[in-house]
Amino acid sequence: MNLQTSDTIAYMRQFMTLLLIEQILIYTSLLVSMVCFVIGLKQKGCEEQKISLAYATFSLMLCAGYAVSLNSPSLELQAFAFKIRFFGGFNIFVTLPMLVKYFQFKTLRYSSCIFNIVLTFIAVLALCYDMPVFPWSKWLIAEYGIENDAGIFYLHKEIGWAFVIFVFTSAVFMLGSGFLFIRVHQKKKHFLGINRILLFFINITPAFGYIVERIFIRFTGIEYFSVMPIIATIANIAFIHLLVVRKFCDINELANNVMFDMVNTPAVVLDKNHKITNINSSAMTTFPGLDSNCLGRTAGQSLPENLNKAYRDLIEQYKKKQEEVDDSFEYAQIEKQVVICEQHTYSPKLREIKVNGKTEGYILWMEDVTLLNNYKKKLEQEVGEKTHQIEQDALKLRYLRDQMVMGFASLAEHHDLSTKGHLHRTSFYVEAIARQLLAEGKFLDTLDENYIETLRQIAPLHDIGKTYIDERIFNKPAKLTPEEFHIIQAHTTKGAEFIRNNLKENVDAHYYTMAYNVAKYHHEWWNGKGYPTGIVGNDIPLCARIMAVADVYDALISERPYKSAFSFDKACGIIEKQSGTYFDPEIVKAFMKIRPEIEKIAKSF
Repeated sequence: MNLQTSDTIAYMRQFMTLLLIEQILIYTSLLVSMVCFVIGLKQKGCEEQKISLAYATFSLMLCAGYAVSLNSPSLELQAFAFKIRFFGGFNIFVTLPMLVKYFQFKTLRYSSCIFNIVLTFIAVLALCYDMPVFPWSKWLIAEYGIENDAGIFYLHKEIGWAFVIFVFTSAVFMLGSGFLFIRVHQKKKHFLGINRILLFFINITPAFGYIVERIFIRFTGIEYFSVMPIIATIANIAFIHLLVVRKFCDINELANNVMFDMVNTPAVVLDKNHKITNINSSAMTTFPGLDSNCLGRTAGQSLPENLNKAYRDLIEQYKKKQEEVDDSFEYAQIEKQVVICEQHTYSPKLREIKVNGKTEGYILWMEDVTLLNNYKKKLEQEVGEKTHQIEQDALKLRYLRDQMVMGFASLAEHHDLSTKGHLHRTSFYVEAIARQLLAEGKFLDTLDENYIETLRQIAPLHDIGKTYIDERIFNKPAKLTPEEFHIIQAHTTKGAEFIRNNLKENVDAHYYTMAYNVAKYHHEWWNGKGYPTGIVGNDIPLCARIMAVADVYDALISERPYKSAFSFDKACGIIEKQSGTYFDPEIVKAFMKIRPEIEKIAKSF
């Protein structure tokens, strides 16, 4: 055997050895990826399933692509296999949702959008790189062909500019991930642990494998040998362990930041299905029955009754607020709702755990407000006592005010001896008429209980202006002259002036206004021919229109120096006849409906 033949044999043995190693690595990786995929499928009903299954799927595609391309003489099959393993290389980006979810960096949300756009663009180019009909077919892979190295077939490629972008994007992602780990370590040292180490390992492993593979090809010139399947498999195993065994994305990990600052506050973590996932030591100590046995059970099954009711109310408020503002909010609190436990008072609050715009769970915590609640009770007691005292003082003031009003009114009654009892009777008349109008649903824009009560109180002041008139005119037995009648008419404006000077600064505005209107306008006629201003219809204040009916009726049934008392029937007949002329028709109708009550009042004085 000559030297050349010996070298050839050695060279072929080298290739066969590498081929055997490659086959072992690829098929082992393929088998392990299948197992990881099955494990991912079994993680049903949990958040980890989506991420672990996606990562296992991409890793399986990567290994399958290498397995298909292994020693295949078909260019079409090699091109197809490249597509499969190229897409399998997207597995490194599966960790992005985890990074967003776990580290809660807002900038990652925007970065994820950019990555998704770039990856979608690259994916389209990868699907079309072997289709010359598309103008962009050479953007990713400029040239490709099948090569034969000592009987081993592989796809030789000349990369395009889009492939460079893909590599650059992958490098940025992995470097960015490393930067995040450093940031988190600086800000949240309690996060340091095996979980973050594994995640860091998963992110850098593909880059490490790619670098090793490029160096090997550079120095050996052997393009068909690849370590990426085994690298991807190792990362896949680490990923499955991180998600499934260590529960990396469990809701408790997301709640740690919040609970870390609330170690002395009773707190319970629940997932979006209202199942308890964690209970801090303070809650276990405070609320009997809350212990590790409650984990995995619903709030209704495990929480004490008072605490469960508070939780349901908070959830209801949370949902209602979301509907009102069409957005989420950080926490809910129901004012005045408290939970009492062992002589302590707690204010229940609810905080949502939100990831990527979706609610993943809640933290229910109890703020100890025992001291505050005791102080509030003491304050409420003191306020109650003060309020009662103010109410008593107000009653005294109202009594003094009423006594003052009756004192003023008595001056007018003593001035005109013919009107004895008139002030008291008319007070009850106007009250009865006003209540009938209210019962009939009339003048509801004005009438209410406060209005009626005030009208009864100020009615005696309607003739206060008579104190300014010469009493000889009132007591004159003969018919009055026009001059004398004009003088008597002035009692309306004199009365209004008296009220303005003596009551305006001493009573509330509502009381003063009604007293003023009654005194000035109770002799105005519905048809506008009354005095002192000649206003017409509804322009006359309601209180004055009611007073007019009461005043005239009582004058008709009373004896005066110039006339005898009319009977009740005759007086009512006159009132009814003047409806729409002197008086408001609606008030006359109400007056006639309560005629028996009016007659009873008249007979009482």
